[in-house]
Amino acid sequence: HRMLKELRRRVRAIRPDIYLLGEIWHDASPWLEGDEYDAVMNYPLQQAVNDFFADSARTAGELAEQLYRCLHLYRRQTTEVLFNLMDSHDTDRLFTRSGSEDAFFQQLALLFT
Repeated sequence: HRMLKELRRRVRAIRPDIYLLGEIWHDASPWLEGDEYDAVMNYPLQQAVNDFFADSARTAGELAEQLYRCLHLYRRQTTEVLFNLMDSHDTDRLFTRSGSEDAFFQQLALLFT
Protein backbone atom coordinates (compact mmCIF):
# COMPACT_ATOMS: atom_id res chain seq x y z
CA HIS A 1 0.00 0.00 0.00
CA ARG A 2 2.90 2.35 0.63
CA MET A 3 3.75 2.66 -3.07
CA LEU A 4 0.16 3.54 -4.05
CA LYS A 5 -0.12 6.13 -1.30
CA GLU A 6 3.09 7.76 -2.49
CA LEU A 7 1.98 7.57 -6.12
CA ARG A 8 -1.31 9.25 -5.26
CA ARG A 9 0.45 11.97 -3.28
CA ARG A 10 2.88 12.74 -6.11
CA VAL A 11 0.32 12.61 -8.91
CA ARG A 12 -2.16 14.76 -6.98
CA ALA A 13 0.58 17.32 -6.38
CA ILE A 14 0.82 17.69 -10.16
CA ARG A 15 -2.84 17.23 -11.03
CA PRO A 16 -5.24 17.49 -8.06
CA ASP A 17 -8.30 16.37 -10.06
CA ILE A 18 -6.78 13.10 -11.31
CA TYR A 19 -8.95 9.98 -10.94
CA LEU A 20 -7.06 6.86 -9.87
CA LEU A 21 -8.74 3.61 -10.89
CA GLY A 22 -7.53 0.24 -9.64
CA GLU A 23 -8.03 -3.26 -11.00
CA ILE A 24 -8.62 -5.53 -8.02
CA TRP A 25 -10.71 -8.66 -8.55
CA HIS A 26 -11.97 -9.06 -4.99
CA ASP A 27 -13.06 -6.82 -2.12
CA ALA A 28 -10.91 -3.75 -2.66
CA SER A 29 -11.93 -1.94 0.54
CA PRO A 30 -8.34 -1.65 1.86
CA TRP A 31 -7.39 0.34 -1.26
CA LEU A 32 -10.43 2.64 -1.05
CA GLU A 33 -9.77 4.50 2.18
CA GLY A 34 -9.22 7.83 0.43
CA ASP A 35 -5.44 7.68 0.19
CA GLU A 36 -4.92 5.22 -2.68
CA TYR A 37 -7.50 4.56 -5.42
CA ASP A 38 -10.62 6.64 -6.04
CA ALA A 39 -12.44 3.57 -7.33
CA VAL A 40 -11.86 0.12 -8.79
CA MET A 41 -13.22 -2.05 -11.57
CA ASN A 42 -16.40 -3.65 -10.28
CA TYR A 43 -15.53 -7.32 -10.75
CA PRO A 44 -17.89 -8.41 -7.94
CA LEU A 45 -20.82 -7.06 -10.01
CA GLN A 46 -19.55 -8.79 -13.13
CA GLN A 47 -19.25 -12.06 -11.21
CA ALA A 48 -22.74 -11.77 -9.72
CA VAL A 49 -24.35 -11.23 -13.12
CA ASN A 50 -22.22 -13.89 -14.78
CA ASP A 51 -23.04 -16.44 -12.07
CA PHE A 52 -26.77 -15.84 -12.51
CA PHE A 53 -26.77 -16.17 -16.29
CA ALA A 54 -24.33 -19.10 -16.36
CA ASP A 55 -26.27 -21.21 -13.85
CA SER A 56 -29.93 -21.77 -14.71
CA ALA A 57 -30.54 -23.12 -11.19
CA ARG A 58 -29.89 -19.69 -9.66
CA THR A 59 -32.98 -17.75 -8.71
CA ALA A 60 -33.78 -14.08 -9.16
CA GLY A 61 -33.72 -13.84 -5.36
CA GLU A 62 -30.13 -15.11 -5.28
CA LEU A 63 -29.17 -12.56 -7.92
CA ALA A 64 -30.87 -9.80 -5.92
CA GLU A 65 -28.94 -10.86 -2.82
CA GLN A 66 -25.63 -10.76 -4.68
CA LEU A 67 -26.46 -7.38 -6.21
CA TYR A 68 -27.37 -6.06 -2.76
CA ARG A 69 -23.96 -7.21 -1.48
CA CYS A 70 -22.26 -5.48 -4.41
CA LEU A 71 -24.19 -2.29 -3.73
CA HIS A 72 -23.13 -2.25 -0.08
CA LEU A 73 -19.56 -3.55 -0.41
CA TYR A 74 -18.08 -0.05 -0.46
CA ARG A 75 -19.03 3.41 0.75
CA ARG A 76 -21.80 5.03 -1.26
CA GLN A 77 -19.52 7.70 -2.74
CA THR A 78 -17.23 4.93 -3.99
CA THR A 79 -20.04 2.72 -5.30
CA GLU A 80 -21.31 5.63 -7.39
CA VAL A 81 -18.00 5.91 -9.28
CA LEU A 82 -17.03 2.25 -9.70
CA PHE A 83 -16.02 1.06 -13.15
CA ASN A 84 -18.90 -1.32 -13.89
CA LEU A 85 -18.10 -3.89 -16.54
CA MET A 86 -19.32 -7.18 -17.94
CA ASP A 87 -16.03 -8.17 -19.57
CA SER A 88 -12.48 -6.97 -20.09
CA HIS A 89 -9.26 -8.03 -21.74
CA ASP A 90 -8.75 -10.31 -18.69
CA THR A 91 -12.07 -12.18 -18.95
CA ASP A 92 -14.06 -14.03 -21.58
CA ARG A 93 -16.00 -11.58 -23.71
CA LEU A 94 -19.62 -11.15 -22.71
CA PHE A 95 -21.05 -12.14 -26.09
CA THR A 96 -19.00 -15.35 -26.16
CA ARG A 97 -19.85 -16.20 -22.55
CA SER A 98 -23.57 -15.41 -22.92
CA GLY A 99 -24.42 -18.28 -25.21
CA SER A 100 -27.21 -16.35 -26.94
CA GLU A 101 -27.95 -12.89 -28.18
CA ASP A 102 -30.91 -12.63 -25.78
CA ALA A 103 -28.76 -13.42 -22.74
CA PHE A 104 -26.16 -10.95 -23.99
CA PHE A 105 -28.68 -8.11 -24.20
CA GLN A 106 -30.31 -9.07 -20.89
CA GLN A 107 -26.96 -8.74 -19.14
CA LEU A 108 -26.29 -5.38 -20.76
CA ALA A 109 -29.76 -4.20 -19.73
CA LEU A 110 -29.02 -5.28 -16.17
CA LEU A 111 -25.71 -3.42 -16.23
CA PHE A 112 -27.39 -0.19 -17.33
CA THR A 113 -30.31 -0.48 -14.91
